[in-house]
Order: sequence, then structure tokens, then C-alpha cells
Amino acid sequence: MNQLARFREVLPEALGVFAAPFISPATIEICKSEGVGAIDLAGNCYLAFNEVFIRVTGRDNPAPNRRGLRSIFTPKSSRVLRVLLANPGRHWMTQALATEAKVSLGLVFNVKERLLDREWVKSEPEGLLLVEPSLLLKDWAVWAGANPPLAQHFYSMESIPGIEARLAKACRSLGVPCALTGFSAADRLAPFTRYSKATAYVIGSADPVVVAMNVKPVSSGGNVELLVTDDQHILYGAKDLNDVKIVSPVQAYLDLQSQSGRGLEAAEFLLQEVISKQW
Repeated sequence: MNQLARFREVLPEALGVFAAPFISPATIEICKSEGVGAIDLAGNCYLAFNEVFIRVTGRDNPAPNRRGLRSIFTPKSSRVLRVLLANPGRHWMTQALATEAKVSLGLVFNVKERLLDREWVKSEPEGLLLVEPSLLLKDWAVWAGANPPLAQHFYSMESIPGIEARLAKACRSLGVPCALTGFSAADRLAPFTRYSKATAYVIGSADPVVVAMNVKPVSSGGNVELLVTDDQHILYGAKDLNDVKIVSPVQAYLDLQSQSGRGLEAAEFLLQEVISKQW
């Protein structure tokens, strides 16, 4: 006999109340289905007995534990998030998710546990399902804004469209994986504002691309921004548009978080016009 059944046997007229430092809306729904109340230190509560009905939800955790949460946004762990966000509505078995994200089963398990703790995913018979993509992306965006990718800056006399086209052509001829991101990608997905800098990821070394484009390195005032990384999975979900490859909408959204000026506004516009509609 479980504890709830024992409680009801001993005190059949009493209302059981589950109390914790923080209770999510999903947990409140579970309490409701079990016929018990819920209350936390944030002010969220659910009490229904006799003629009394009190329900307050949506208040944030006053003391969130983000130490473990931050680790899911590191380059390797974020591969799992990128796969989940790029395939809304799909159930994933652990092995399939590890294969798609190109990470170990152990890493998938660790990320899964943290996502379950936040109730951003559900573990169902068909597999793991992302149920709160907006909350996941919101927290990832905060992390991305505080941890921008390392960038190399250059200057070219060409127009921005000309720079982007020549960059794509140079990468193709050299066999260097690359894709536009930030404003350069957002302008092709959900045009929002004018921009004065071409931004792209380059996998491996940017040196041969820089030589082929004949651009000059600068410390400020550049109109070419190359984000150099060895992590090719950052291009997961990238697509070709008119002979120019762009990163996934999610990656473009994240990279806009660290852009000055109207970057945040462009990111929100991209979220509303493209990303949210896929969920």
C-alpha cells in the first residue's frame, strides 16, 4: 500500500498537500489527478476542498539549481538539444538519439535526466519526447548570449550580398564546410532589418578561405565575421538556399543573442515567424 493510500485510510476526511521548494505546472496537474493539493515557496499552489478553490501557477523557481542545467549547453551536450529542437513531435529512443547527435549513450542519458528534471521532455513508451521546446530554447538563448562563439573579423570592399556569395563559393571550391548565421541567415529566413556584416561558421581552419576571399583582418569595423569551430555538428539542420548554405533557424536564433544592436529583436522575430510555427 503506497503512502497516499495509507494516508487516506487513516484520515479519510483530510486533504493531502504536497509541499516543495518549487512545483511546476506539470507536477500540479499530477497532484490534481491524484486528488491532493500542492504548494511551494514560489507561491504556486493548488487547493480544492469543500467550497474552497485556489490555483496559482506560472511563478518562477526562486532558487533554481542551474549548475547541472548549464552543462547541457556545452558543445557536446548541445548536440542532443539541437536534434530534439530540429525534429519537433518526434519520439527518440536513446540509441537513435545518440546516433543522430553523434554522442555517447552516457551523454544522452545525462542530458535526458536533466531535461526530465526540468520537465521539458517526457519519457514515453515510444521514446523521449520534447514537450517544452520554448522553455528549453529560452534558457539556451540566455546561455548563448553570455557565451558567444569566438570570432575572427575581416574587411572587404564588396557588398554584403557579394561577400556572402563569394564566401559560399570559396568554401565549396576548397571543400571547407561553412554556413551563414546570425543576421546573414535570419535575413533569408525571416527578413527583419538591414545589416552591415556577413557572419558565417567555418569548420576547421579559416586560413584558406581568407586567402581565397582576399579579405583583410581587422580589430574593429569589419564587415566579415567568421566563427571558426571544429564542431561540424553545429551545422546540423543547415540548408542550401540559392547556392548559399545557412544554419538551422535554431542556430541562427542562438547566434543572434550575442549580436549588438537589433540582434535580440531579430532573434525574437525569427522565433515568431519561423521556429515557433514548427512546434
